[in-house]
Amino acid sequence: MPNRLIKEKSLYLQQHAANPVDWYPWCEEAFDAARERDLPVFVSIGYSSCHWCHVMEHETFSNLEIAARMNLNFICIKVDREERPDLDSIYMKACQVLTGSGGWPLNLFLTHDKKPFFAATYIPPTSYTGIPGMDKIIPAIARLWQTKRDQLLESAGEITKVISGETQRLHSRLKEDEILKIALNSLKESFDRENGGFGSAPKFPSPHLMLFLMDSASILGDHEAGDIALATLAAIRRGGIFDQAGGGIHRYSTTQDWLVPHFEKMLYDQALYAYACAEACTASNDPIFKDAIENVFSYVCSDMLSYEGAFHSAEDADSEGVEGKYYLWTICDIEDIMSNREAQAAAAYFDIRDEGNYSEGISKDPEKPGFNILHIADKKSPVPPDAKMLEIIKKMKLARKRRPRPVKDSKIIAGWNGLMAAALARASLCKGLEQYLEQAENCLSFVMSKMKLPVNRLAHCHIGSLSTQEAFLDGYAFVIWGLLETYQASLKETYLEQALKLTDTVLKNFYDPEKNVLYLNSELSENLIFRPEDPYDNATPSGSSAMIMNLLLLHEINGSQEFKDIARALMKKQLETCEKAPASAANLLRAYLRSKHGFVKAAISGDSDETARFRKAFEDVAYPGIIYCRSKEYKPGIYLCGKRKCLPRVISAEELKNAIKELTKTN
Repeated sequence: MPNRLIKEKSLYLQQHAANPVDWYPWCEEAFDAARERDLPVFVSIGYSSCHWCHVMEHETFSNLEIAARMNLNFICIKVDREERPDLDSIYMKACQVLTGSGGWPLNLFLTHDKKPFFAATYIPPTSYTGIPGMDKIIPAIARLWQTKRDQLLESAGEITKVISGETQRLHSRLKEDEILKIALNSLKESFDRENGGFGSAPKFPSPHLMLFLMDSASILGDHEAGDIALATLAAIRRGGIFDQAGGGIHRYSTTQDWLVPHFEKMLYDQALYAYACAEACTASNDPIFKDAIENVFSYVCSDMLSYEGAFHSAEDADSEGVEGKYYLWTICDIEDIMSNREAQAAAAYFDIRDEGNYSEGISKDPEKPGFNILHIADKKSPVPPDAKMLEIIKKMKLARKRRPRPVKDSKIIAGWNGLMAAALARASLCKGLEQYLEQAENCLSFVMSKMKLPVNRLAHCHIGSLSTQEAFLDGYAFVIWGLLETYQASLKETYLEQALKLTDTVLKNFYDPEKNVLYLNSELSENLIFRPEDPYDNATPSGSSAMIMNLLLLHEINGSQEFKDIARALMKKQLETCEKAPASAANLLRAYLRSKHGFVKAAISGDSDETARFRKAFEDVAYPGIIYCRSKEYKPGIYLCGKRKCLPRVISAEELKNAIKELTKTN
């Protein structure tokens, strides 16, 4: 008998609909039931492509005995973190305070007024060394609820005070430039010079760090920072974290050398990595970055694209109950689909070995081949691959399509589509990649028509039909980012107009001018135990830093002094609080760099043919981060401004190169 989650549209909640646990979705009905039955509330938060969420669903929540005890002692709520990032943000902070770490699945016990008093990540059904199981946790929580409730309630109140103290953080005495220097030095010191990336395992792609480093190179002349970014982006393209047969990148690497990924694929990772590679195309002539862009977009446009032009959110790590099985190869798999000569070439290029090429894939039986993760181990191997290797990859891709595929989460998230539109539009400015602009426009067409709520508001996600849940700050910020990038690539005023309308919504519903803060959720949203902020970068740039950058860009494009003043006030306040972890504010520091040192703005005037010709002149100009907009001048040409000065009109590629040198020569 399915539980209440059978009526939910979320794939993650649907995956728990057959559990014997009497799940509720997040709703007031659940808390009313908790008060009526006088029981604590158990909340479990995860997402559909999370491997350990699947493990807990199978081992713990499908266990009849454990489920019966949970139903007797708790009111149980399931939350999809991708649907409710506000809840995830609040309760992840609680987990970090209570346990010193976090992750998913995220499991908590709450009071009737939604305050947390216990948190954990993965919980097995039975305890084993070092990890308490549900068999111990259930009676312990039930006993405490009955015998020491006052202490639990007091503890929950204290925890809530701690996690709600966003605006009470200690302010730094350092100046902005000192924080910037600390962030750069921290990244340089932690840079893995052998493998690329930062520190040891696990390693995340973190493309926003690369964007910060590339901006530091172009604006400050810090060539070491730029080299680190380019080396890391290239290492990801060659690594096992990159799907060498099908394109796209996996969520993160569990090994320092980028070989063994956690195999789920997230739309935001594809977008941000492609965006960073588009900026790398401007900073470098290495063809690896254009190849990376084309492979990522080939994947998302063939496997993640909805029939209406927007993109689905994620693909699972597991297939046939095994993490990564869809992506693994044996030498026999290769030999079965191509000639011996081709198999030898593939084995050499992708490091495919008889015994397997990573620790968990090594065969313990000499009669059976081991498993391999495709990667380009030899740095001398060409990327992009030559024509013969491309034919081999084509055969491998076709063969892999016959395997059972990981489950795709088909929900369409507005903000992640905004990121993808931004990446497609930015990439379309690179030489030979103009075709991606149309896909950016198609994506935004869906978001701005099918995901609109009344009064210039956006829905957070679309699952079969329009969601009534309003988008969060990052969702608005990322869609505005996508609109501004597409405006710059197309010079169509409608995208600028849409960006301005959504910006007005953000300033009205998310911005508190008295406290000088942007909140994660709208003032029209559900009241939670506190209203969370979004100050730090995680897998994606923070919503507040993205919105600050948007405000600065809009100021440059349309001259709004209000936008500039708000952006600078927000930036100053947020920089004061990030001294201890400045690298977690990399996107904010990008905005600071651009704000302090000025943007290079190219205003273009002319009819459609002239505009196309002038835009083409930029293809060989090696300066990332140029802002493009329409000029109000009547004479066709390019009008460049930067460093508090404007240059005379230019009309040729050669004149443009000289003008850019003039504007950037002191960097």
